[in-house]
Amino acid sequence: MNEDVVDFKLSSREKQVLQLVAKGLVCKQIANLLCICDTTIITYKNRLKEKLEVQNCYELIYKTTKLGII
Repeated sequence: MNEDVVDFKLSSREKQVLQLVAKGLVCKQIANLLCICDTTIITYKNRLKEKLEVQNCYELIYKTTKLGII
């Protein structure tokens, strides 16, 4: 299947977290901005990596930029 047409079904919060990760913010900074616990941010990042089938945040940012998600 062509990755360009895959629907990753990201929630609005996942997209929000993804954009902040791409800007270089760390979990604690993102958590403070979104007024949620930093462990919740870790959960969001793990879900994003799982949905996009990547191993780390570098790959996550690369893939989502390449696909035009962010």
